[in-house]
Amino acid sequence: MKAKVLVPIIFLFIVVESFAKNDFHLNVTVSGNLTYCNETSIHTEFTFNAIESTDIWGSVTATFPTSSCTNFKWYQNQIIVATNHNYTATDTGKYGFSCDVNGFPRSFYVCHITRIEAPIIRISNDTLISSNAQQYQWYCNNQLINGATSQTYIVNEYGNYKVVATTNECSKSNEINYSSPFNPISDLTLFPNPSRGSFTAKLPTGTTQIEIVNTLGELIENKTIETQTTVDITLMNDGIYFISAVTVSGVLRKKVVVSR
Repeated sequence: MKAKVLVPIIFLFIVVESFAKNDFHLNVTVSGNLTYCNETSIHTEFTFNAIESTDIWGSVTATFPTSSCTNFKWYQNQIIVATNHNYTATDTGKYGFSCDVNGFPRSFYVCHITRIEAPIIRISNDTLISSNAQQYQWYCNNQLINGATSQTYIVNEYGNYKVVATTNECSKSNEINYSSPFNPISDLTLFPNPSRGSFTAKLPTGTTQIEIVNTLGELIENKTIETQTTVDITLMNDGIYFISAVTVSGVLRKKVVVSR
């Protein structure tokens, strides 16, 4: 009988270490505001300091100063506006920067400079909602409402409401007339109601805009119309939706039920 020969089986494990590619970050000094009032001239200075390479833990592994970079470019809304290592912005827009680091091009987003516009007021049931700002003050019929300094205000009477919204010491205001959103309104007709998501809104002459919000106050649609229009919210879930129409005489409001 032949003797059996045991052949050892060798398992070879190869461990491969994976290193993530380093990220590059722009080190830039911004002197000036990023938001301006309409009456204020824009003057924001950008100074390129360096490009920093960081590892997967966020630690800086290398720094490339201006001397290591060439082919400087500053962009405003993706258009080249300067080719120096510093730049002064005098207009609104989205700004970016690029340069070649040791022969390799690197591009970076810097910031977005904007002007502060008048706040937009939206109505959700009995609540007035202002667009974003840092501070708010609400008025009713030109009378300051004590304590009404939040982004939202719950209405307890009908009238003409104004909000003064302030950001970076720049104050802007807007007004809206609040009429009854609960009583039936003969000159705002929705049909069919209930509907399967598509219905007609028949509105009074002079109406220029309608808003559709759900019961959470979330804006579903905002559109400009003339007298009558077909509204299609078939992609929305079944439930109750509020339709408001802004007219020269105030805000008209009704609800529509979507049921399929």
